[in-house]
Amino acid sequence: MRAWGLAVVLGSGTMLLASGVAKLRTATFPADLANYRLLPPAWVVPVATTVGWLEIAVGTALLLTPWPVPALLGALVLLAAFTAAITANLLRGRRIPCGCRGTTRPISWPLAATNSAWIVAAAWAAATSAPATTSLLGHDPRLSASQAWAVLWCAALAAVGVRLVTTAGQLHRALTQVAAGLPEASRP
Repeated sequence: MRAWGLAVVLGSGTMLLASGVAKLRTATFPADLANYRLLPPAWVVPVATTVGWLEIAVGTALLLTPWPVPALLGALVLLAAFTAAITANLLRGRRIPCGCRGTTRPISWPLAATNSAWIVAAAWAAATSAPATTSLLGHDPRLSASQAWAVLWCAALAAVGVRLVTTAGQLHRALTQVAAGLPEASRP
């Protein structure tokens, strides 16, 4: 693995490991996650716990495996989900606490851009990483550049999907409020 790829693996592994531990140790993380308004209330605590453990697992895998491509893909998925949630709320004009690494700093466009840079770096490192061995099927399991771009496009589509879902939720809430304010005879 090239030096920059190793730097991406070690940097993202350390970042995710520290972030996961902080999320599990911070009592306010479920409330921070709920504040994003992207999950049903019943899902918040299980997802908050799962996210912390996933970050620890992916971070540990990045730091300890000889061929980190699967872990890089896991990091890419986690970072894409975080970036989509941050972007959805920024587009709604909300400046809520991030919940990142146990801090109360608000979400921001620079944070979304930093996460996006990590996504690109993880995809590129995965695409160019040399495997320690071949897969069980005997073929080279590395991602090609086109596969890495496909993963990036999927992440972008996921961000658009999150935006559509949040917009639909806002529209539903607005229509419900309008319907609640109408006289009984005027309601559909």
